This record gives sequence, structure tokens and C-alpha cells, in this order.
Amino acid sequence: MDRQEAVQKLATAGRLSIAHAEDLYDSFFPKPVVAQCVADWYEGHKDEFEINLYREVCRSEENYDRGSLTDFQKWLISGKTNSFSVLVNMHQFGYKVKKEPRYAVSIKGIKVDKSFLNYDKFSNTWSFEDDDTGVDRFRAIHTRKELEKAGFGEVFDNPMFEIEEVE
Repeated sequence: MDRQEAVQKLATAGRLSIAHAEDLYDSFFPKPVVAQCVADWYEGHKDEFEINLYREVCRSEENYDRGSLTDFQKWLISGKTNSFSVLVNMHQFGYKVKKEPRYAVSIKGIKVDKSFLNYDKFSNTWSFEDDDTGVDRFRAIHTRKELEKAGFGEVFDNPMFEIEEVE
């Protein structure tokens, strides 16, 4: 019986609304919360889940020997979580993606309307502007990975910059 069938039975037997039956089901079987790299791998391999997981374990061994593990493979073999149980639970009950912390980066001592690091999505460039330009073109909130990829990883250790974690 899959989730939808179980929710239907709960709703019928308990004379509950579908929304209440879904909430009840989810309270019995909570969805695992996983990193984006885990969700990405799962979405690309869920159709033939079992064989794809087996193949990924084999590839992990090969990549480990070469020193070229993917982020998913690092998670898979890390031992920090019971990765196989998490993957099976994702397959059975669904999952939620863990939100990465996001940061606003500003230069200390600079006029507020020009002190925030912004990414221009149209020109793929970075500049210091207002923290909220109100234009879809700019992004003033960034993940650590985005900052590091762009070469701004040092802002976290440099006293010249102020880093604020935002939701």
C-alpha cells in the first residue's frame, strides 16, 4: 500500500478530511530531511531505485580510490547518518530538502546603500549595491557554496566584512 492509498483509508475509516488524514499519516511516518545533493541524486535515480543505488555504491568505491567522490557519494559513505535507511525512507515516504543557510555580506564602514554584495543574474557579475534593490535582476542573499564558487569564500574569515545569516 502506498502513501495515497493509506491516506484514503485513514480518511474513510476515521471520517477525516484528506488534509487531516495526510497530516496524521505524516506524523506516523515523518519524511527524512536531506541535503540538496541527496535529493538531486534521488530524483535522477528513483525510477530504478534499487539497481541505481547498487551501482552508486560500486561507483563510490572506484571514485574513492581515485579521490574523486561526488557530494552524494561523500554523504553515502560518511557514516554520519544511516544513509541506506534514509534513502529507503525517502523512497517510501517522500522527503524534505534541508535549507542551506543564506547570508547577506556587507563591507563594514561603507555607506549602507552601497555596501551589500549583490549578484547580477542577467550579466552574471558581482557588485556592491543596496541590500534590497527591489529588482528581480539582483540577488543580495547567498549560500556559502555560491560565495565560495565565485571566489568570495574569504568573506567569512575577513574582519572587513560583516556576515549576517538570514532566512
